[in-house]
This record gives sequence, C-alpha cells and structure tokens, in this order.
Amino acid sequence: MRKGSEAGRQTMPTRSRDIYGTRERTRPEEPPPPAMDEATWLRKTSRNRWSVAIAVAAFILFAVIFAVILLVQRQMLQAARRAAESPATHDPLPVEVTPRPPLLTIDPEGQLVLDELADLAAALPPDEDGPYPLTPHWIQQAAIQLRLADAAYGNGEWRAALTHYRAAVRILPGIEGLAATMGICALRLRDFEEAERIFTQALETEEERRAALLNNLAVARMGREHYAEAREAIAEAIAEDPEYAPARQNLGVLHFRTGDMEAAAEAFAEAAEVAPLGAEHIHVYAVTLLRLERWAEAAEVLRQSGERYPDAAPIHFRRAEALARKPDPAGAIEALRRAVSLVDPPRAMLWLSRSGYDPLREQPEFQQIVSELTQPRR
Repeated sequence: MRKGSEAGRQTMPTRSRDIYGTRERTRPEEPPPPAMDEATWLRKTSRNRWSVAIAVAAFILFAVIFAVILLVQRQMLQAARRAAESPATHDPLPVEVTPRPPLLTIDPEGQLVLDELADLAAALPPDEDGPYPLTPHWIQQAAIQLRLADAAYGNGEWRAALTHYRAAVRILPGIEGLAATMGICALRLRDFEEAERIFTQALETEEERRAALLNNLAVARMGREHYAEAREAIAEAIAEDPEYAPARQNLGVLHFRTGDMEAAAEAFAEAAEVAPLGAEHIHVYAVTLLRLERWAEAAEVLRQSGERYPDAAPIHFRRAEALARKPDPAGAIEALRRAVSLVDPPRAMLWLSRSGYDPLREQPEFQQIVSELTQPRR
C-alpha cells in the first residue's frame, strides 16, 4: 500500500502553487513582445520629443502672455495714478489767448455782409506761394477762409482753424495780427516746433503785445524741453512788462519742471503778488511746497485756494496731505472727505494710496473713508 501510494503520488501531474500555498491552474506564459526595429524606435522617440517640445512651447507662451498682461496692467495703474496725482488736469502753462477782434465783421452800411459770403463755395488756394492777384475771386476766398478759421478757432477745432488761417495767409500774406493766433493753434495741437517757428517770425515783424508773444514762444520751447531758451524768452517777456502775470507763472512752472523747487516756490509767490493764480498753478505751487516739506505754507495756500475753487478735488487732496504732515489729523480728515466727494471711488483710492497719507492710516476716520470707498454699490 505504501509503495502504491508513493507510485500514485509520483504519477500525479504537478500543479503550481501561489505564495499562499493554494492550488491553481497552470497559466500559459505570455509571449515576449516582438522586438522593435530601429525605424519604429526612432519614430516613437521623435513623436515623444515633439510632444515634449510642444508642451514646453505652450508653457513658455502662456508665461509670456501672463507677463505681458501683468506689465500692461501695471503700466495702466501707474498711468492712472499719475493722472490722479498730476499737478494739473491740463497743461498748466498759461498761454496768451486774449481773443483778437474778428477779422471779418458786418459793416453797418452793408458793404461787407457775411451772409453774402456764405453763399460762395470755399476754395483752398494752390500750395505754391502767393501773393495771388487781388481779383474779386481771391479777395472773397481770403474772406471765406478767415471766416471759417475764426469759427473753427471759436469751437476749439485747432487743426481746421490752422488750415484755414494758412490758406488765408497764402492768398493775402500781408494780413497783420494773424501769426499769434496761428501759433496758439499750433500750441493746442502740441506741434511745438511749428509754434516756435510762428512766434519767432511774429516777433520779427510785430511791435505790439510782445510780452504775450514772448510768453507763448517760451511755452513752445518748454514743450520741446528747451528750458534754457525758454527761460530767456520769459526773462524778455518780464522785461517788456513786469506786471505780465502769465510769464511769471510760466517761470514757476519752468523751475518746477527742471527740479529747482526753491526757485519755483519763489517764482510762484511773486506771480501770486502780481495776479491771483489759477487752480492749476495753485496745485503746482502746493506740490512745490510739499516737496520742500513746507507743510504749514502749503496748507495755508491750499486753504485759501479751496475757498476760491471748492470743486477742485486735487486742491483738497493736497491740503489733506499737507495737514497730515503738519500734523493736523482732524483737519486732514475733513479735507479728505471733501476731496473724495468730488471724484469717483477708483480715483479716490489712487489718491489714498500715496505715501503722503501714511500718518492718517491708523485713524479710525481714515479707515472708515477707505471702507466706504471699497463697499460695492447697490
């Protein structure tokens, strides 16, 4: 029996066991993967490399776009902050814009009636130089061009006005008193080089209102950042008329732009003695005093100006800054509340981001103003 049992055990098929000792059927072995030839391997490797390259390129492109967006947003924020903090909403340089009498008026005897000219079609003269023959046609055309120029000038259409004035001058080069008006048009168009040429030429031929012409020449030169030449023109204007306020105001602006704050403060103080400063020049004067850390003077100048210009938000913002540094936190908060009531919340927040208001940031009233500005509107 034992031998038979041993024989039986020897003839039983061998079965594989798993690691737990349980029996299971023998599974056929999987055939090895076919050998990859070199061409197939290269093709798959190349495909993988292209996928990686595309992914890397997409990541780099995304990073570049994101960086550009951040840069643009930063520039827009800086531009908005500069606009909010700008010493003037417009160019503060005073330009002599005293309107001259219209070159065309209605004659009471009916010898020249503008309505009759209105029926005539305007025709620009050729580009070549005149003078043109003094025929009725060209005399009428000169009158039409002057009428169109004066209308455009009155509407602030500087380019159209300059075009029509130039046409009139080509027809009748001897028209007096027109150069100054053309120069003002060029200044408004910020064509400072052309304005400088016009005012320089006008000073060679015109004897009246030289202080105004010199002042406007200085404005054109300052627009070109030719500050030394601009200062010479301002000095000549003041010598021509020591009481001519625009030239003295421009002297203060010139010193401000060149960074000489002490000279700017002195020039603005002298200009204020000659004639009251406008809101824009008061703002520049105040900024000058603030940069010199003359807090009390700045606060007083701005207090007086705030009474004259109650709706000029920059004056109240600057006064709050001066009072915060004085220090007069209560007065600063009062001025600040007035200022933020005159502008929209985003512009107000740009102002409040200035370091000049740091002494107020721990004040509950300041924090309340910020909270009110940041609350969503309903």
